[in-house]
This record gives sequence, structure tokens and C-alpha cells, in this order.
Amino acid sequence: MTDRYEELLLPEQRDRIVEKVISALKSKGQLPAKTINDFRDVFRAGKPIPGFNNDPLRAINPLLKQHMLERLDIDPDLEQLIVGVWADTEPQLRTAVKERIETPDARIYESDDIDEDFLDAQVRLLADKHGEYEEDDILLMAKVCYAHAKSQASSYRESTEAAAPAQVAPSDPDAVEKSLKELLVALRYLPATLPIWRESVPNFVESVNAVITRKDEELLRVRGLTDELNRIQSAYATELSFFRHGAEEWDTLKLAMLLADANGIDKSGRIMAGLENSFQTYRKITGRANTLSEERERREKRHDLEVTIEGMLNEIDEFSHTAAVDSEPIAEPAGENQQQAQSEAASELRKELDALRLERETLLESNRALTQDADSMGEAKRALQGEVSGLNADKQALAGEVAELRDQLQISEAKELNWRNAYEAEVSSKDITAPDPIPPEIESIRQALGLARARYGDRLVYHPNSKSESDYNYRRPKEVWDALEWLAKTYYAVQTGKERVIDLNESIRNTCGGWEYKANQTDITLNTFREWYETKKDGKIYELREHLAKGTGRDANVIRIAFAWDDDSEQVIVGYVGPHQRTRNS
Repeated sequence: MTDRYEELLLPEQRDRIVEKVISALKSKGQLPAKTINDFRDVFRAGKPIPGFNNDPLRAINPLLKQHMLERLDIDPDLEQLIVGVWADTEPQLRTAVKERIETPDARIYESDDIDEDFLDAQVRLLADKHGEYEEDDILLMAKVCYAHAKSQASSYRESTEAAAPAQVAPSDPDAVEKSLKELLVALRYLPATLPIWRESVPNFVESVNAVITRKDEELLRVRGLTDELNRIQSAYATELSFFRHGAEEWDTLKLAMLLADANGIDKSGRIMAGLENSFQTYRKITGRANTLSEERERREKRHDLEVTIEGMLNEIDEFSHTAAVDSEPIAEPAGENQQQAQSEAASELRKELDALRLERETLLESNRALTQDADSMGEAKRALQGEVSGLNADKQALAGEVAELRDQLQISEAKELNWRNAYEAEVSSKDITAPDPIPPEIESIRQALGLARARYGDRLVYHPNSKSESDYNYRRPKEVWDALEWLAKTYYAVQTGKERVIDLNESIRNTCGGWEYKANQTDITLNTFREWYETKKDGKIYELREHLAKGTGRDANVIRIAFAWDDDSEQVIVGYVGPHQRTRNS
């Protein structure tokens, strides 16, 4: 059990809850006299409050609060009492939570441990719907309602188990119906003067009505699960066919009943929701991506989703097969034909046995073939290991070449700087207007953006969104200028058709060491964190699906530049510069 559920009252909400309870205790008429007396008895049984031995509740609020908080750590009964009073002072919250938590599906409450997944899901839904309450308060009320529902379900289960006839199996409706008819006959002949007609029988009728109500509710929820199965079959027929699961194989009503009986209605509903969500995501990534790198990412996501979906469908198909078998009629032979039917059954069994023997021989032969394949694979593995050793040697040699090329690059950059300075000096001597020189050291992102605006303002514009950080303290701002210049030159030339680059990611990695080009963001991330992935220019909204990335993690060595291409103005719209953008994993 997680810390979130280990304690009834979380440490961060103790002060606030205790203050509210003290306010209720001091307000005349807000709490029943019995509740107030219970508090007095708890305080009198422990360490007294100086000066308030006779009536501890008359102590001033700060003193009473201090004493109550000290007692909470050693007296669990006081914690239960405080939470109970607090719950009574929040009737609207209690009603809202009760409707979500006290489900008629009794399986939720069968385990001794709290179903944390079920409670977390309900708390999130309630927090989204009722923003006026703290999420911790919703969680606390959920614990109260869950404990109450668990207690009610336990009492109901004990009473029904005690009342159930020992000789009737719950899964035998014919036997139950027969027992009910026998009970009615027995009741019909009982004298009217017996006390049973005024005590036991009315209670029994009331219990039966309660069972009928619960079964009606359960039937409605099973029908809802049936509708969900029908909708999935209709909406995702193509995907079901792709996974070799024909929709016609599902008897949705019987399948829904089997799922509800095995997993509980709520858990079955969550399974259906998970399957639909997986289908939705899979449908979005079945098409071919725009670039090779994005297509590789899609392949990995498709593979993971295919494994998940296939597992879900296999589990559902097991129940579907059971439903199909249960629905097949079983004809019992009549008396004079019984021997013939038994003979035919024995013949069928012998045929099945022969088929199983043949299958066993086939499997043994396959096993021998697989053993031979394993030996061949072992030889191939050893050959691959030798190849890997050779590749490692090549890698070391290439590492030396890379170091040498890096040294040559530094020399070339120094020469380029000398040539640029010489050119600018010559232009200055001839009194010809030249572009502003690039400072030898760019000291900030803002300076890099300003330089890009001055040199390439007709190709690249900066319209930051609310999350962009122009003063982000990136440790190597010169690299930001390199990336912006690549956008204004190479990326701009590709978009306008002046150049053809097969792999933009390889281009920027070769031009600006360490940078990567990312062509897209997932729809889920973009729709969830729009303030990070949108910007506005002249009243038009641009989705920042493309970005340049350098580094991983969350420190000052990491930076992202998100942008979009505007076909109308033929400009790069830079909308975000700063640390790693928000995603579902961060």
C-alpha cells in the first residue's frame, strides 16, 4: 500500500481538518450532543488540558488544536472521530463522492486491501468536476465512503451467506426456483397467528426486494458493458479484422456477463476503455510518417501497441469462446437411444485420441527440427561475436579519426574567423556597407535571437509563446546562433525548394554538432500541453510540431527550439526557445 493510503489523514491536511472540526465543536447546534460528549470522553481519558479538566472543549482554539494534534499520533480512535465529524460538515462533497465510490459491484470491496487504482481514478474524475475542493479532501472523503461501502458489502455478504440454504448451489437457477416454490407452499400452510408473519416474513420480503434492486442495477451496468462491446465492434471493425478477430465471433451480451462475473463490472469497463484507447492511438500511427526517423519511432510504438492489443483481445476471446460453448445446445439421448449415443460418443473420443497422438508426433518432429536450428544459431552467434569484435576495433579506429577531424575543424574555424576579419577590414577600408560582424563570443540566447533577426529577418521571425524563455541560462549560447542560422539557411532553402536535403536530422548534425531535428510531436502531447506547442503571429495560431533539440534531462546543458513553417510569408516562425518542453512523462 502506498503512503497515500497508509494513513487516513495526510500530514499536510491535518492542521486544516482539525481547525474545521474545532470550529464545528464550538458552533452551537452544528453537531449532535452525543458527538460532542464523545470528544469530551476522549480528552478526559488522556492527558488533561491544564485549567480545563472538567470541560476540555472550553479551552481556547490554539490550545485545543495543539492538544488534538498531539493526541492524533497516539490515539487512532480520535483520528476516526475527527474525520467522521469533518465528513458530516461537508454534506455536498460527501454526496458527490458517495455517488462515485459506493458502486453496486460488490467485488470492488472483497479484497482486504484498498483498491488504490479504483480510488485514484474516481478521485481524479471528481477533482476535474469539482474544482472548488482540494484533491486531498476529495481523497479523504473517498476513503470514508469506501470504508462505509466495504462495511455495508461485508454485512450484506454475511447476511446472505447465513440465510442461503446449504443444499442449493448459487449457480443452479433451477434448484433455486424449486426451493422458492417449496418455500411458498410451506408458507401457505402456516397458521396466520404465528409471529413469523409480522417479523421474519416482512424482513425476508424486504431483503428480496433489496436483492432485486441490486440485480436490476447490475443488469443495467451489464447492458452498458454490452453496448460498449457492440460499439467497439462497429467502430473498430477494420482493426479487429487486422488482428484476426472477427466481430461476428463475439456474442456481446453473454461475453459482457462473463467478463463482469470474472473481473467485476467496473474493472471490465476499464478494460474496454483501455482497449478503445489503444485502438484510437493505433489508428493514428498506422499511416506512413513524413520522415524515416519518425517512421522508426512509429514502428516501435506500433509494435508495443500490437502486443498490448493482441493480449487484450486474446483474454476477451477466451471469454468469447466460453460464451459460444455455453450457447451450444446439448441434446440428451432418450432412454432407448442412450446406448447408441454412448457408442457414438466413444467413437468420437477414439478419433480425438488418434488425432492427439498424431499431433504429438508432429510436435516431437518439430522439436527435433528446432533443436537442430538452435545448434545452427549457436554457430551463427559465435560468428556474430567475431564480427562484433571486428566492429569494435573499427569503432576505436574511427574514434581516433573523429578526434583528428575535430582538431582540423577547430583549425578551420580559426581560419574562417581570420578570413572574416580580413574581409570586414577590407570592406571597411573601401567604405562599403557590410553586414554586422558576428561577435567572437555570443553571451546569451537573447543576443543570438537579435543577431538572427538582424541578418535573416526576411526568412526567420521570433514570436514567443507564454512558455518561451528568451533569457534562459543555456551554457553555450553560441550554439543557439548556429541552430538559428541553420534554420535561416538550410531549412529555409528546403522549404522554398531551392535545395533538396534527404535527411534534415543528418544535415543539422553535420552542420551543428550535437543538435537533432525532430519533425513532429504526438497529437496527445500537443493537445494536452497546447501552451507549450502553440504560438500566435498576426492573429494566426501556429502549431509548433517541429523542433531542434540538444541534450537530455533538465539542466542548463539542455535546450529546445520549436518552430513552424508559414507557407504564405515563406518564413520560419520560431515560437519557443528554452528548456525541455512539457510532455506526459515530465
